[in-house]
Parts: sequence; structure tokens; C-alpha cells
Amino acid sequence: MAGPGNTPKNHHFVPQLLQRQWADENGQVQAWKWQNGCIVPFRTTPQNIMSETHLYRAEHIDQPGLYEAAFSGLESAAAAVLAKFRDPAKLTLTQDNYEVWASFLLAQRVRVPAMVASAKQKVIARFTSIFDEHDPDFELFKREDRFSTPLRYIEEYHPNVLANFHLDTLLKMAADPKHVQKVCRMKWFVGRGYSRKIILGDDPIMLDGDLRGDACLIGLPISPTEIFFAASNDALRERIARGSTDDIAVRMNEVQARQAQRFVIGDVMPRFLERRLPKPPSGTT
Repeated sequence: MAGPGNTPKNHHFVPQLLQRQWADENGQVQAWKWQNGCIVPFRTTPQNIMSETHLYRAEHIDQPGLYEAAFSGLESAAAAVLAKFRDPAKLTLTQDNYEVWASFLLAQRVRVPAMVASAKQKVIARFTSIFDEHDPDFELFKREDRFSTPLRYIEEYHPNVLANFHLDTLLKMAADPKHVQKVCRMKWFVGRGYSRKIILGDDPIMLDGDLRGDACLIGLPISPTEIFFAASNDALRERIARGSTDDIAVRMNEVQARQAQRFVIGDVMPRFLERRLPKPPSGTT
């Protein structure tokens, strides 16, 4: 692993390997965002979009790139599976391919900034609740008067716990064998031949239903003309496979636009995004 001085600062929450499927011959993508009250197009590269500075940076340990490296390693393994999905002649998956792609899907669902922030807030709230319950007991064995609560003690002596626990949890969720095998057992297929181009948003996983239930559908655009699907049962798979390509394309593009935090990339009419892409908070662009 690279030393602290070489740790990447720009952490992509939508992997470049996915974004590059929308790139032109010059390696650029057509992107869209709200600016000054209007939907505006701009051209950029996957290196410069759908990322956030130090999003996965580990704090208070000697390996600040620990979690970013873990996500990058998963992306590297998933790249080979993506290549198979994009070439129907090579669409024969190994068990390792299934598990890698399942983990990739699960990770993509939880690694976007809003989910990272939510996970951190929940972790801090839960730890605070636990510490509050043990405040009276802490009084009996604390060694220094300045530590009036367990929370203050942890903040000083073990700050890495509160700072990194949420990132550790997200990675474990993506690799949880129970969840991975659940996705692996779903009916996988790639939809092609859509009547309109598919776009990619910066929160791209479509999840209809509950992964723990019997009627769940996962969707992920993997190119402007292809969508990966995983369905929890044959009936749901057949419904998607036999559905109107135009309806499916519109539905997926609506999901990509409505879920987006800031950006979408791809060939789309501005008025489609004007009604669906969330406007940024007042005072931001």
C-alpha cells in the first residue's frame, strides 16, 4: 500500500471503470448539473467527477488509505466481470465472478457520500447512547477526573474508533457472506437493445424491494445501451426481460436522475432532468 504521502485524495464513489463506459473517443463524458437555476451540460473526464476529497480517509491510524484501497481492490476485481457482461460471447461467470460482482453491487449501494455520512451519524449516535447508559459505572473506575464520561475517554484515547467505525462497517456490509450469497442466488441477466440511451447518476444502484424479501430487483446501468439486472425470482426476471424496452429505459433513467446527488452523465434532454434531478440546496451549485 502507498505511504501516507501517496494516498489519493480524490475518492470516487462511482468507480471510473463504470463511468468510462460513457466516455467518448477522447475519454470525456457528457455530464449535467444544476447551475444558477438551470440544468447545464459540461464535458469532463471520469477522473474529475462523482468523487469527493478524502471521503474514505481513515483517521488516527498510520494507514489513511486503508478503506480507499479496499474499495479500489474491489473495483479492480469487478472490472473483469464487467468486461464479461459487456461481451455476450464471454458471458460465462465463475463462482468468484459472482461473489465479486455481488460485493461490488452491495458496496456501490452504501459507499455514496450520503450513505457514508448517514452511517457515521448513526455510529456516533449509537456509541453515545451506549456510553450514556454506562456513565454511572464509569464514575467507579475512571482514573482521571477530566474524563467525566466514557465518550470523552474514547475521544482522547481511542479516537480512531469513532472516526473509522462507520467505514469499517460499510466494507463489512459489502462483504457479508449472507448478503453476498443472497445476491449470488438471484437471477442475473443483462438487458440490451433499448430504444433510448441509458444515463448514469452519481447514486446508480436501483433497488426495488427488500434484499431480505422474495420480490427484490437490483438494476445498474453498465453502458449507455446495457443494464445489469438481478431478480429474486423467475417471474420478476421474466417480467423485466419481456417488458417494453422503452418503458424500462425511461424507468431506469428516472431512477438515475431522481437518486442523483449532483450529477448524471449521458445523452439526455435537459427538460427530462429539469423535472427529476434534485436541485442543490440554496447557496450551492
